Amino acid sequence: QQIIEKAEQDGKEFDKRARTSVQQAARDVILSVGEAIKATLKDMVGRETTQALTVDTLKTMLVKVVESYCDGSSQNGHIDIFVNEQQKKEITDFFMSRFAKKISSGITVKDSSDVVAGFSVVLTDNNIEHDFSDKAITDALCQLLRPHVAEIVRNRLTDLSA
Repeated sequence: QQIIEKAEQDGKEFDKRARTSVQQAARDVILSVGEAIKATLKDMVGRETTQALTVDTLKTMLVKVVESYCDGSSQNGHIDIFVNEQQKKEITDFFMSRFAKKISSGITVKDSSDVVAGFSVVLTDNNIEHDFSDKAITDALCQLLRPHVAEIVRNRLTDLSA
């Protein structure tokens, strides 16, 4: 009788450990899949964002940024604009033709190895930086898209289990 009771108790403990192990493995799989989905989403959005940030797009964006940082004909402090090295000349030439007066009074276009596509703007006198780089835009878009992707996955899993 004692041997049977011990076997039943051992069986219950084994069952409990097995269930805990399976639950932990399922949690690990879900976390791994979630990370893979996040990485895939970031890669897809990043590629699309980088492709969308052409020099012409940057020119349009930069005009709006400079106009909003400058009030009328006077500028509020010094503005540094960081672009990637390959785009620096074309962006500088564009700004020289469009904003020659403002450039001479405190707008500088600089290259940055941190910027692959897009740009960042620093108002040096006010210690303000706005990042419109491909990385920053990708991160922001992924933050917006992640809940929607999670909902799609959740709905799909519900459909599969039904």
